[in-house]
Amino acid sequence: MLQVENIHTYYGDSHILHGVSMEVKERSLSVILGRNGMGKTTSIRSIIGFTPPRHGKIVFQGNEIQQLPSYKIAKSGIGLSPQGRGIFPNLTVKENLTLAARSCSGSGWTLEKVYELFPRLKERGLSMGGNLSGGEQQMLSICRALMTNPDLLLLDEPSEGLSPIMVQEVANIISRLKKEGLSILMVEQNIAMALKVADRVYILSKGQVVFEGTPDDLRNNTEVKVQYLGTGH
Repeated sequence: MLQVENIHTYYGDSHILHGVSMEVKERSLSVILGRNGMGKTTSIRSIIGFTPPRHGKIVFQGNEIQQLPSYKIAKSGIGLSPQGRGIFPNLTVKENLTLAARSCSGSGWTLEKVYELFPRLKERGLSMGGNLSGGEQQMLSICRALMTNPDLLLLDEPSEGLSPIMVQEVANIISRLKKEGLSILMVEQNIAMALKVADRVYILSKGQVVFEGTPDDLRNNTEVKVQYLGTGH
């Protein structure tokens, strides 16, 4: 579904990603872990085209996309739920969702289907985005990405700032989306939640991939967890 091959990304003169490679297989979930400031969000920004890599390739469904503007990358079938959620606080829930709607014969996400998955958003349909709780805003951000009917969903820190109960709810939703056949690349700080839903794990440190493996590989590697994630659990 997605292959990131040896990308180097810069902010001005600052060299942030140093030859990052990773992949997302069809109908699977890959997760990027790592401490703050190690290049996780920059990886997402590189894929969606906000901060295109200067070197390396990004191949989505067989086509190179690293030279495309971000709106064309989104149109090609990549949806983004960004860090900080990025919803429109002065629009209603329904307006936030319908604004992003794009018809597609594929996964067929419609307002009705989104409301079925997230009944709470249906209840809050006429509420302003800014009046929602953090968890509801996160749901809205994910749903807005779904309304573009993507083949690949990018999730940047979906559990950030949420209560443990909401983290569990978001994890359940992500698992359900995977069962629906969506391919997902997720950046996450909550290691336990990430390992519960992931098929493949990448750890970034100082803009480089320092670990790649299955969730079980990581669970059994205390040295990597302590060195790069600051946890032995």
